[in-house]
Amino acid sequence: MNTKLIFSMVRERDMDLLFLEAISTDDGFARMIVNRTKWGGSDFSVASVELSRTDAEYGESDITVVIETGGNKYGILIEDKIDAIAMPEQHQRYIERGNKGCKTGEYKDYDIIIICPEKYYDNNDEAQKYEHHIFYEECENYFVAKEDNMSKVRLMQVHLAINKAKKSSETILNEAANDFFKKYRKYWEEHYGYLLLRTSATSNGWWVNYATGFGKAYIYHKMQEGYVDLTFTNADKDSRYFGDVKTIADKLNKYINAKIYAVPTGKSAALRIRVPELKMKEELFENVPEENIIKCFEAIELLTDLSEIFSCAENIKNIRNNKG
Repeated sequence: MNTKLIFSMVRERDMDLLFLEAISTDDGFARMIVNRTKWGGSDFSVASVELSRTDAEYGESDITVVIETGGNKYGILIEDKIDAIAMPEQHQRYIERGNKGCKTGEYKDYDIIIICPEKYYDNNDEAQKYEHHIFYEECENYFVAKEDNMSKVRLMQVHLAINKAKKSSETILNEAANDFFKKYRKYWEEHYGYLLLRTSATSNGWWVNYATGFGKAYIYHKMQEGYVDLTFTNADKDSRYFGDVKTIADKLNKYINAKIYAVPTGKSAALRIRVPELKMKEELFENVPEENIIKCFEAIELLTDLSEIFSCAENIKNIRNNKG
């Protein structure tokens, strides 16, 4: 392709259209999306792709994909962000729209993904609530590897969107909360730096995200609510996995002092430990009793250790399965 293409700017609506077209016409790109969901690895066909589907009660989904696999239809609800501020409870409204689609019989089940630049995800607490994510940078790598002219056009547009995100300040900070969180991070660095804290210092820190070594499991310290959750994606209360999460909680409570609860969290499930509430907007970090801070980090440490046990158990299972 020798034609020079010039994009003066790119908006999220432009990216919505790009992803809609790519899912509709590029089987490999559609596969990349589906592989991030609970239907990854399945044979499927794309039944429909809808832009800006709006529900009067629960708001708008940027892209709604319906796939067919195993004789059933399933919904994939996609939120697309470059740098716009996330609206309050935006992820929760995706859950409500997905549940409604199941109730009306549009699809049997659903899953939710956010597509965004990596910087946006790292700096945005609401973005980290989504069950799955795909970074613009991954889309960029996908289009780089393709030779057709349309992919070259899409590559230029994605690249421009990534650069826009790098120049943008995507999170409006609450000054009191951010000050609290920065001091929380300093305490973490000094005493618990081995825990895999992911939330950027430029965040408000409402839900502090910690990575684990066990698959798609992650930890949230929900400071204001007073919870630490080890969260498992695709294990909601209606799935066959939620019973396993509850069994784990019941067994653990027989042998350890910390009370652990199995709770549904949207389309996921969590092993939850209750900890002291930290009112980030209302109190200074230095005024919080240190014993309360320690209790929070001890809970995070316990759930991190637990995730490592799960990872080891999975490795042992793989040895057994691969034997001979």
